[in-house]
Amino acid sequence: MPAKLDAFIDRLGLRSPLSQEERAALAALDPPVSERRARWDLVRPGERVDYACLVIAGVVGRAEQFADGRRQTTAVHVPGDMADLHSVPVPRAAWAITALTDCTICEVPHGQLRELATRYPAIGAAFWRDTVADASVYSKWISVLSRHDARGRMAHLLCELGPRMEAAGLGRADDFELRLTQDQLSEVLGVTPVHVYRTFRALRDAGVIATERRSIRVLDRPALERIAEFDPAYLLLGRD
Repeated sequence: MPAKLDAFIDRLGLRSPLSQEERAALAALDPPVSERRARWDLVRPGERVDYACLVIAGVVGRAEQFADGRRQTTAVHVPGDMADLHSVPVPRAAWAITALTDCTICEVPHGQLRELATRYPAIGAAFWRDTVADASVYSKWISVLSRHDARGRMAHLLCELGPRMEAAGLGRADDFELRLTQDQLSEVLGVTPVHVYRTFRALRDAGVIATERRSIRVLDRPALERIAEFDPAYLLLGRD
């Protein structure tokens, strides 16, 4: 089994140069690992936490919780993501962090992350850049929800998740596994589960994607990106 933090370190390295010593210091962390079932709240709104959730396996969502019980998922986190690195300086949670699928999670103590950021300024800068990327994705998704119809939202989600899955070593940008249910996708897209099904069918019928169980295969990426008005620059998957 790969070391616990390998995927996270590799993803930090996509955006930030890290020396072998700095990578080794990160890899030396040995946080506890826990298994969580789908729908388990890893962090509840208003809860004060002293650790950040690193996704080792599965998919995690960050969600707004409304008084009537409805949720709007505003971020989807895949293996290698530290879903709430922002909680290091702001430990009281404003959102729910929820296991969308069965997950393996590392709870990385804030104190250890602060110590690394202090001892190694480049690691601190990498953490900072990672939270900027997280905010960029969050901001983009809010604009997608407010401006796109269901088809545009679905197209944008698929355009985004493909490169992120590829960066995590979990398939290719145009061929990856999407393990979310229609109910969960409805909470991400802000539409009903029936509308999720119809939107998938419309994209399939247009020859833009193919689906088989949980697999998504993009057949016409230029068309998908046109529907989504997708520009990958906001993902910050580089060192510019």
